Amino acid sequence: MNQNTDSLLSFTAKARTTRFVFFLAMLMLAITAGTSHRALAQNCVNTIMNPASSFAAPSIGSGPYTIADDTPLLYLQQQRDYNQMTGALPGHTFRSIAGIPGTWITVRRDIFNGTIVAQGTTPLNWTAVLGGTYFIHYNVNSSCGTSTDLMTTTIENTSVCGAGSRFPDLVLTAPTRGAGPYTITADQFQGEYNQMSGAIAGHTFRSTAGIAGTWITVRAGSVAGALVAHGSTPLNWTAAAGGTYFIQYNANSACGSGYTAMTTTVENTTPCANSTQFP
Repeated sequence: MNQNTDSLLSFTAKARTTRFVFFLAMLMLAITAGTSHRALAQNCVNTIMNPASSFAAPSIGSGPYTIADDTPLLYLQQQRDYNQMTGALPGHTFRSIAGIPGTWITVRRDIFNGTIVAQGTTPLNWTAVLGGTYFIHYNVNSSCGTSTDLMTTTIENTSVCGAGSRFPDLVLTAPTRGAGPYTITADQFQGEYNQMSGAIAGHTFRSTAGIAGTWITVRAGSVAGALVAHGSTPLNWTAAAGGTYFIQYNANSACGSGYTAMTTTVENTTPCANSTQFP
């Protein structure tokens, strides 16, 4: 075997060795990455249900619901417990909060150790993609540590009503300050929305609907834009930025529809602000 052949064989052997080392390094990196990922999220499951009774999912706009408190009047929540929440509607969004910063929250569905829906540190925003029962677990950290320290836990339904059809078809111009209530229509249904243009930044408004309890949702920029305000009629809200706003009406906070005609109005309630004092 000549020198050239020896050199070629030596080069081939080195290349194979280099490829093997590179493959081994990539394999170790993948294993390390996988181990690191598992360390970040251990898919926690607790076995202590506290409170011992389930609670109903809060409705849209009802504000934070206190599940457990660190006072003698309510149950004491610890970072080793879980809650059971029933009656969640499909697509509704929630925010779970634990009173101790850094608390790791794991949400599961159907049973206490069921499919993971979401996990992360408090506050945790999550979506009930399917209707039904959800289980909310609390731990010290993502490694599923436990503690008997007491804390408050809350949950809030952060869903907002989606858009229906626009009525009237015409875009109304934002009323001016001091002009009084502007009648949008006397034939509004719960499930429709209005489009109002020309709002001045910082001006305040009051939206009303003729049927008591009508749920009003105001969005900025587009019919699916940023939520400005929502609540039962009459609803006071602020146009933080100038431009176009969309005012939607529903039968209730669960975004129900109704087909009884009602009158809707909007009023510019911005107070006058004089800049000169005299005397």
